[in-house]
Amino acid sequence: MDSKKVSRKWQGMSEEMNTGIAEWREQHPQATFREIEAEIDRRLDKYRAKILSDTANLSASAAWKEGADGPVCPKCGARLEGKGKKKRELQVRGGRVVEIEREYGVCPKCGQGIFPLDEELELLPGGLTPRGHENLVRLSSWMPFARATELMEDMQGICVSPSMSRRNSEAAGAAYAEMQTEEVERLERDMPPAPKGAEKMQISADGAMVPLLHGQWAEVRTLVIGEVRPAVQERGEWVVHTRNLSYFSRKISSEAFERLALVEIQRRGVENARQVAAVMDGSDWLQSLTDYHRPDAVRILDFPHAGEHISQVGEFLCGEGTPQAQEWLKERLHRLKHEGPEDLFAELHQLQAHYPDAQEVSGNLAYLKKREPQIQYPRFQADGWPIGSGIVESGNKLVVEARLKGSGMHWAEQHVNSMLALRNIVCSGRWKEDWPKIETRLRQQVYRRSEQLHQSRKTPTPVGVPAVTIITSPVPQIIPLPIPKKPIKPTNPKDNPWRKFKFGRALYQRDYPPKK
Repeated sequence: MDSKKVSRKWQGMSEEMNTGIAEWREQHPQATFREIEAEIDRRLDKYRAKILSDTANLSASAAWKEGADGPVCPKCGARLEGKGKKKRELQVRGGRVVEIEREYGVCPKCGQGIFPLDEELELLPGGLTPRGHENLVRLSSWMPFARATELMEDMQGICVSPSMSRRNSEAAGAAYAEMQTEEVERLERDMPPAPKGAEKMQISADGAMVPLLHGQWAEVRTLVIGEVRPAVQERGEWVVHTRNLSYFSRKISSEAFERLALVEIQRRGVENARQVAAVMDGSDWLQSLTDYHRPDAVRILDFPHAGEHISQVGEFLCGEGTPQAQEWLKERLHRLKHEGPEDLFAELHQLQAHYPDAQEVSGNLAYLKKREPQIQYPRFQADGWPIGSGIVESGNKLVVEARLKGSGMHWAEQHVNSMLALRNIVCSGRWKEDWPKIETRLRQQVYRRSEQLHQSRKTPTPVGVPAVTIITSPVPQIIPLPIPKKPIKPTNPKDNPWRKFKFGRALYQRDYPPKK
C-alpha cells in the first residue's frame, strides 16, 4: 500500500470516527463525562492501532524494491537477500494489536540473518512496543511486578503477566549494570579527566540487608553523593542540607564495591570538587572507600553513630532505657556537638579508672578516642559541613528497602543487582537520560544472540551424536545427548486396559495388523 492509499484510508477513518461519536452521543444523551471519555478513548485506540500498523509497514514495503539500496548486513556491510516475510504482533494501548509484516534478510557473505525492519524501527524483544516496554520496566522499578502489571492494564489497557514484567525488568537492569562495569574498565584503562564537580560535596556509604530465597540474607552497599548547600537557620539552629543526590548500590564485596563505585564518582566529578566531606560511620571498609576515591576528604564520624557508643556508657551507669540514662546522654551529646570531645574524654577516663573491668566504658572510650579527629563537630559545623549521614540512611530506605524488602519478597541472588541498577536510575532522577542507553544495549544483545546461534549451527557436531542447542545468555552451548543402546519401539501388551474398548481395538488392529 503506497502513501496515497494510506492517506485516503486515514481520511475515511477520521470521518467514520467523527460520525460514530456523534451518533453515540445522540444515543446516550445522559452519559457522564467519564463515560464520554471512555468511549472516545476506545475509538481512538482502535484507529491509533491501525495508523501505527500502516505507518510501520510503509517503510517495510519500500525497503526491498528492485534497484533500491536495500538493507545491508551490520556485520560485513554486504547487501541482504530477502528470504520471505514474517508477521510480528505488538500490543498497544487499549489492548489492541499492531501487526507488522517484515522481510527476513540473509547476508550472502557471512550467512547472518536478521529482520532489518526491526532494526530500523528499533524494536525491543517481546510483544510490546518500545514505549510499552519502557513503561512496564519503569513501573516495575517502583513497585512489585504484579502491581506494575495491574497499573499498566488500568492506565493503558495493556495486559501483561507479572512474569513478563519481572523478565523485562531484570534484563534491563542487568544490561545497565553490565554497561556500568564496562565503563569502569574504560575509566581504569584510559583515565579520562573527570568532569567539573561542585564547590562542596558530600559522600556517604553504608549497608542494608535484603532477603534472598531459602531464608538467606545479603548485604547491599550503597554510596550517596550530593552537593552541600550553605547553612540555613531552622528553629533557632543552623542546619546544613545536602541536595542533588545520586546513588550507586550493589550486592558485592567491599573491595569490588570500592572499585565499581568509580563510575558514579567519576560521573559526579567528585575528583574535581574543591572540598569533599566523607560523613560515615567508623567501619574500616568505609575508610578504605574514602582512601581509594578522595583521600584528602574531611572525615566526619556520623553524629548519631557516635551517640550510640556514648549511650551504651549511660545505660551501664543509669540502667537501660531509664529516664536518667536518657537525660545523661542528652547532656553529653549537647556538649560534644557544641564544645567538642575534650570534656567527654576526661569524664570517660575517670569512669574507666572507677570501673576498670567494664567493657561498656573502656571499649566505647577506645572506639571514640581512635576517631578523635572525626568528632570535632564544632569545627565541622563552623566550616559548613553536615555532621550526620542521614542521606545514606534515607538512601537505604528509598533505594533498597522500599523495593527489595517488601512484605513476602525473596530475591534470587543473581537478580538483586539488576533491580538495584534500575533503582539507582529512577531514584537519582536519571531515567530519561539512561533508558535510551539500556534500549540500545538490549537490541545489541538480541543481535549478539542471533549471531551466536548462527555460529553454533556452523560448528560441526560429532557423527552419530545428536545434540540440543541451549540458547542462553551470553553464550549458547551445544550439549550432546546420550545415545540409547536400543531403539525404543511402541508396545501394546495384551493386558493393556486400552485394548478392552471396541474403538481402541479397531485402531490397534488397523495400526498393528496380525502377522500372517
